[in-house]
Amino acid sequence: MVTDSSTAKPDPEGASMGMGLVERDRLSYDLYHSIQCSGRGDWINLINVAPLASQYHLSAPYAYLPITLQQPAFTESSSEASESIALNVQSVFGGVFRTVNTNTESQQFDHDTHPTLHDSVQFSCMDASAVYTMNQVALSGAAGGAKTSDSHPISVSYILPPQSLASISEKVLAALPPAYRKVAGCAFGRCFDEMCDTRPHTEHEQNVPFCSYLHCGEQIPRQKFAERLSCALAHSDEHLRGQLIGEQLIRLPPSVALDAVIDNVAPAAEDAYETLYGEQLAQREAAREGKARIGNMLLSSCPGKKVRLNGPVRGRSSVCRDLKSDLQRYRALGVRAIVCCLDDEELSQLGTPFAKYEPEVAAQGIDLVRLPIAEGFAPTDLVKFDIMMTALILNYTLRGASILVHCRGGVGRAGLVACIWILKMGLVSVHDHLHAPRPCCSLIDVAYGAQGESVQVLQTVIKMIEVIRRQRSPRAIETAEQALFLLEYTRFIHRQEYGHKMFQACGVCRPDL
Repeated sequence: MVTDSSTAKPDPEGASMGMGLVERDRLSYDLYHSIQCSGRGDWINLINVAPLASQYHLSAPYAYLPITLQQPAFTESSSEASESIALNVQSVFGGVFRTVNTNTESQQFDHDTHPTLHDSVQFSCMDASAVYTMNQVALSGAAGGAKTSDSHPISVSYILPPQSLASISEKVLAALPPAYRKVAGCAFGRCFDEMCDTRPHTEHEQNVPFCSYLHCGEQIPRQKFAERLSCALAHSDEHLRGQLIGEQLIRLPPSVALDAVIDNVAPAAEDAYETLYGEQLAQREAAREGKARIGNMLLSSCPGKKVRLNGPVRGRSSVCRDLKSDLQRYRALGVRAIVCCLDDEELSQLGTPFAKYEPEVAAQGIDLVRLPIAEGFAPTDLVKFDIMMTALILNYTLRGASILVHCRGGVGRAGLVACIWILKMGLVSVHDHLHAPRPCCSLIDVAYGAQGESVQVLQTVIKMIEVIRRQRSPRAIETAEQALFLLEYTRFIHRQEYGHKMFQACGVCRPDL
């Protein structure tokens, strides 16, 4: 039985600080021992990857306890309620996707366990229209010192250093198997915006049903992408089969050690806008010369965000951004697709209701992909998440189109997506000497293989987190739940690659992969 951490109360005067630390350590030991005895492999993995979470070091006065271990029932219900992930994806227009909004009964949460999270959950239970109305009323009273899109342009972080994008592109494209070069080659010499299928379709083509998964060598027109993606998400078993037999991407071959590139890149200019805009001009020039570039990935907070409009809170100033201005900035940076990790309620809480958000994105000619993830958590369906990431890489990144991912602050959930992106792009290298905190490898079960494989998986996760924190924020990957998802996803990739090698040994795989 896990002891309630709220019972360990530190002495405010500091007289019994030593006893407080002893109680904290005893609590940690008891919890650790209880989890080991529980036989729950997922809990064992969770407590062992907890040191990788950025919140791990900010959990005083008691040891960091993942919310999954404190409130397992709440965690499960919250994740499922907040994430409608790609099961409900619908095609709206021109490659824009959205999810059907689902209303679920609010769950009771223990206030004493985590007061800050409790406040956030209670706020999220408010009616979305009421929150939006409250924000609009507060706009008139916002302090003149509030951060706006003009005074403080939205902070955008790029995962691939723009100065090195040309060399990274060359190495990534050179390492592509033959089947993928057709996908990348379709963007050579022309703008991504022009990739629409305008030719008349023959009667035979019109009668051919959609394939249940996206082939690695297909060139899918933008206006058909949403429908194809929806079909693929409905047949996730076909996606797994396609990976095993070599007809679907597992991850690109290793090509560049991104951490080494970052080490050798000169510090970027203070104004990321100018840096990226200059790189966008260089990319257009390269397109005219017939040179190929891959798309970048960018992270930011929610565009058009409006928070703390009644005045600063805990030293943090008001934020009152303009949605159109932020989206125009994205467009100028070369963004052609936005991955939104927020659901409708969270968008409304931030002053950007989906009814306003969606048409503004479309007006900028940017594709929208909805990938709602509950705050502090990770996607609930690993395979469907892999389908989404595969589709984004094949249909945007390899075609030279940049993708921007945002959640509330662009750190936790967006950082998780970025970690998976660099893994599937083959940009993660594992070194023997890592400076990040290391959980106990021997207790992390990889579900197959020996301990050496477990160490490799764990080191890969550590390296992913290290790179994204350097490029975005030291707070990236905030919770143990997010770190655990990265661990599970990485071993999923290893498992699929192992299965593919077995099929290759039997001579049933495609020879060009």
